[in-house]
Amino acid sequence: MIDPKSLRKGNWVEHNGKKRFIEETGKYGIDLYGDFDGEIYADVPFEELEGIDLSPEIFIDFGFEEVPGHIDEEGLAPLQRYNYRKTIVKNETSYTLEYLSTGGYAFNGVKLLADPWHVHELHNLFYFMMNEE
Repeated sequence: MIDPKSLRKGNWVEHNGKKRFIEETGKYGIDLYGDFDGEIYADVPFEELEGIDLSPEIFIDFGFEEVPGHIDEEGLAPLQRYNYRKTIVKNETSYTLEYLSTGGYAFNGVKLLADPWHVHELHNLFYFMMNEE
């Protein structure tokens, strides 16, 4: 179950094995959401919702670039260890959010204390840092 306080309009969650886009939240659950097929659902209790795990495919879908991960002492990058980085320019200032192959996230080079593990948490983090969708 997802913590209801972590959900807001625009988040993606999973319900009955499908990804859903939240249109409205209510006191006891999701009042309205849509799916990829264009169907609309209503009155879904929070207990039935799950987070969508972040994956390399999702990072790429969200416009992150894949960059080599941690370099070992011999100057070689371990196989299949990548960072995922997204740079956004706003008002002539660059902001970079990065998933680190060594674990965790960094914003403008500073490691975050709390890491998003689900799509809705990453979405909320971006909104909090950039004040935009």
